[in-house]
Amino acid sequence: MTQIPKIKPIRLRGKDKTEFRIKIGKAAGQMCQSKGCNNPAPIKADTVFRIGHLSHIKSIGSGGGDTEDNVQWLCFSCHINVKHGPRWSTSKCGGEWYAGEWCKECHAECGLEGGKK
Repeated sequence: MTQIPKIKPIRLRGKDKTEFRIKIGKAAGQMCQSKGCNNPAPIKADTVFRIGHLSHIKSIGSGGGDTEDNVQWLCFSCHINVKHGPRWSTSKCGGEWYAGEWCKECHAECGLEGGKK
């Protein structure tokens, strides 16, 4: 029996990856593409928490690649939720941005869901 050769997914690096990221961000209007989210997701920002992120629909490890039909443009919060699941969130708590497991103690103190002190 002959084996079917695996097709290696397209993986962009360096300048090609940067240009691809800019192209996808512009096509999305620099807004998060997650259903129900209206957060801005700019191509350039002052921190990682405010910048737009490429999110693979099918991960590289599962055979997905850096192609237009396999990526979506997301804000930081939606990217964390897609990558780690809904138990992870981001929030501005006490003037600082945090990403991590939801902290009930902090939520009780500051009233911001997802904050972590």
